[in-house]
Amino acid sequence: MRPNLTCIITLCLLSLILSCGDEEDEPSIDMVKPSTDNTEAKATDPKVNDLTIADAVEERVQDPPEAEVVEPDVDPIQEAIDDVLERMRDGYAKEDLDLYLSAFWIDGFQYTSDMATPEDRFDDLIIDELKREAQSTARVFKNFQNIGLEIFTPAEITNAAPERIDAMAHYRIQAFVNDGHALEGGFLAWYAEGDARFIFEFREEEWRITTWFDDAFNAQAIEVFNKGIKLEAAVNPIDKLVSTWGEIKSQF
Repeated sequence: MRPNLTCIITLCLLSLILSCGDEEDEPSIDMVKPSTDNTEAKATDPKVNDLTIADAVEERVQDPPEAEVVEPDVDPIQEAIDDVLERMRDGYAKEDLDLYLSAFWIDGFQYTSDMATPEDRFDDLIIDELKREAQSTARVFKNFQNIGLEIFTPAEITNAAPERIDAMAHYRIQAFVNDGHALEGGFLAWYAEGDARFIFEFREEEWRITTWFDDAFNAQAIEVFNKGIKLEAAVNPIDKLVSTWGEIKSQF
């Protein structure tokens, strides 16, 4: 009987020892299993690191959003008078008489040129009817070709009222004689430059020119305006006559 009792006691003690492995003081079998987390392997894997760094860099260097383009506010009055001057320019350059005349009002039209002598008012050219301006322009179109007219816009508005605008714009114009012809002195073309002062009036829901003052430049004034550039460098005196627009209007 005693041996059996000893065996029983031994088995009980062994069972007690094994059960103590689940207590907090001793790690269980599950707790000491090797971790399946591959964090360390990932940290040492150059491919993983490169990918992570590339992703981070890409996030930082993404193209910034495009700035919104804000169109500047357009002054409707400025735009309207510039449109009139562009119509005048295109009509003259294209030798389109109707387009050119559409820039002016018939009633009250007047063109005045000081003929490049502002100190002498007695030689001024005055055209006080749009019909006469049309006839003069038609003669210029007939006698010249390759007409080039520049009117520099935006025009400078010097005075503004609800139905009247005073503005100024610089201009350059040149034209060549028709083939087989020449001007007096053997010139094959003419050139003129100056400042034009306009009065625009608002009638019938649109702006047009009523009054046009042509402050023409002589050769010296052209040189000064173009910052000392010798006229001979820009205009060949053998082929081009330096004149005024008013002189061309009055001769043809």
